[in-house]
This record gives sequence, structure tokens and C-alpha cells, in this order.
Amino acid sequence: MAAPKRASLGVLAVIASLSGLATVAAAHGPAAAAVTRQIVRLQGSLDARSDVQPVRELIVVVRGEAKLFYATDWQVYAVDLSQAAAAQPKEPDRVALQGDPKLLERFATARSGQTITILAERRPGAADLFLLALDRCPP
Repeated sequence: MAAPKRASLGVLAVIASLSGLATVAAAHGPAAAAVTRQIVRLQGSLDARSDVQPVRELIVVVRGEAKLFYATDWQVYAVDLSQAAAAQPKEPDRVALQGDPKLLERFATARSGQTITILAERRPGAADLFLLALDRCPP
């Protein structure tokens, strides 16, 4: 009877060690994919002004309505520093604003002569801008 007991104890020891390895492997899991984001700051107006030269003109789509936007300032900040050195894709000529309906309404109801400042988040080179803040001056 001693021989079968030793054999079953050996099998139990092997199973215990294998289950321990499986637990350690499961604890680490697969590596998470790096999610990179950029913060974009746009400033400009819906009409061409003679006192300020736009750095670029682009189409901004809000709730399906496209408006020509004269950007006097366009800045992109990398959230992940590893992407700052990487080659950045060409900036889109058409962007879509997404986000809080109140912020979208502020852009949709902007008047001629107002300076609009947009702070948004996006994936590098993407045309969808997710609004963080939007300011109009004068209000």
C-alpha cells in the first residue's frame, strides 16, 4: 500500500506545481496595448479677419453641419512622450467635434467676429476631436 500512496502523492505534487505556474502566468496576463492621445488647441473664428492672418483654414463639422473655420493658432501636445519624437501624420483639413451637447451648441451658435478657442483630445492624426473645453470671446 505504500507504493500506491507514494505514486498518488507524486501526482498531487506535480498537479500542485503546475497549478502554481498557471497562477503566476495568469497574474501577469498579456501586455496592455499603449493608448496614445494628443491634446489639440485651436483658436480662430468663423470669418476671415483682416487683423489676424490664419495659419490654416479647415472645415469643422458639428452635429452634421460643416462650417469653415479660420484657425489663427493650432497646437498639438503629446500625452505620451514616446510619440513626440515619432513622425506625426499630416493634419486633417476636416475635423468633427464630438462631446458634451452644451459645448457643441456653443460652437454651433458662434457669431461672426467671435474668437473661438477649442481644447480637445484625439488620437494622433485623427479627424475626430473630443471636446474638453470651448470658449467664445466676446461671449
